[in-house]
Amino acid sequence: QVSKVYADESYQTAQAELNRRDAESLKSTQDISPRATSPSPQRRLRWSVVSTSILILIMVWITGLIFGVAFFGDTTWEIAGRSISAVAIVNLVLIVISLVVLALVIRGREPDDLDFGKTDNNPVNWSYVWVVLSGALIFGLGAGLAIAMKSLPTS
Repeated sequence: QVSKVYADESYQTAQAELNRRDAESLKSTQDISPRATSPSPQRRLRWSVVSTSILILIMVWITGLIFGVAFFGDTTWEIAGRSISAVAIVNLVLIVISLVVLALVIRGREPDDLDFGKTDNNPVNWSYVWVVLSGALIFGLGAGLAIAMKSLPTS
């Protein structure tokens, strides 16, 4: 039965007409709204470099705090006649090393390469704003909770 339908001349004609209409519909859709091209992943915008660097520095700072407190605790060192926390010195060293590595590794676009005319009037990326604000909120709540827990009197 099925092979008779496939072999039928009217079925073949209707199938060819349907394929032709689908191809025309697809072509007209592509003519109206062409496929968007994505930028090269090797090219980073200036703000991408800044935000990535800030996030990396924050993570290095938090990691330095964790390891500094774990290894040095309340130890202080005398430097130039001043008592300085060992955790602060460890963090300072880690941040300086991170800044040097970031300066050597992460590069942004040159301002001449940017297409200001095409990007100035883009709509605001609200999902990006939401991610940044919620991350700042969570980070702030966590830091506040850590400070509050640290300042509680011990019995």
